[in-house]
Order: sequence, then C-alpha cells, then structure tokens
Amino acid sequence: MKTTLINFQHIVDTVQKIRELDFSNNNLIEFPPKFNLFSNIITINISHNNLTYIPPEINNLKRLL
Repeated sequence: MKTTLINFQHIVDTVQKIRELDFSNNNLIEFPPKFNLFSNIITINISHNNLTYIPPEINNLKRLL
C-alpha cells in the first residue's frame, strides 16, 4: 500500500489564503465545524440551508464583511 505524506503547514497556509466560502444550497442544519480556521475569510454564503443557529465564534472572523 502506498502512503502519501501531507505537509500540514501547507494545508494551513492554503486554508488561510481562502477569502470566500460558499456553503449555499447544501441543506445544512449546523454551521460547518472548524469554519474559524479560515481566518482571512471575507464572505461566507450560507443561504438556502436549514440553519437555525450561527455560533458566536463567527465574530472571531475579523475580516468578515
């Protein structure tokens, strides 16, 4: 079996470059876990889901418009 090593720092760096998230039209009932890892997010689209609660940690996303 072939094993692939993943450079964790590369993943973190990549995640931090993401500026927009689109979770629309996914029938979500909970906010996606670990969303706060995307520290440079400017916009999050959560429209057309079944969310009833947005966690207060969203306030930690300081760049969010």
